[in-house]
Amino acid sequence: ARDTIRLAEQFFYWCRFSPDGKFISWIGDGGALMVASTEPNGVRALARVVDSGADEPRWSQDSRQIYYRAATRWYVVPAPTADLKPAGPPKLLFRGFYLQAEASWDMGPDGRFLLLRGAQFTPAKHINVITNFPKFLEEKLRQAK
Repeated sequence: ARDTIRLAEQFFYWCRFSPDGKFISWIGDGGALMVASTEPNGVRALARVVDSGADEPRWSQDSRQIYYRAATRWYVVPAPTADLKPAGPPKLLFRGFYLQAEASWDMGPDGRFLLLRGAQFTPAKHINVITNFPKFLEEKLRQAK
């Protein structure tokens, strides 16, 4: 389920504890992937791991990496070091069209991605505009009888 907390008049979502319990990650404003320590002073020490576009983060089983989605692309980024210094840039793992839902993907214990295949987005080629809709509807209902 999507966990939401409100701090300092900003929304944070997709809060996830690392499996070792030492860190918490969340998505902040603009899709920034943030990490903080769960130590008592962790709220004062934050690391911005990804600047924007991140969504649905998941920790690796060993708490050393964070996987996340950015639209049709999945990335992995090293978790920050113990002193909350970013450990490296994100690396693109793969891209594809998969169904997007509240929690649209997960990882198995063996590290495999679990996704639902979706249809490729096709842009509209034309738009039908109906004016005087009540009259149009009456006509359609009359034809259906």
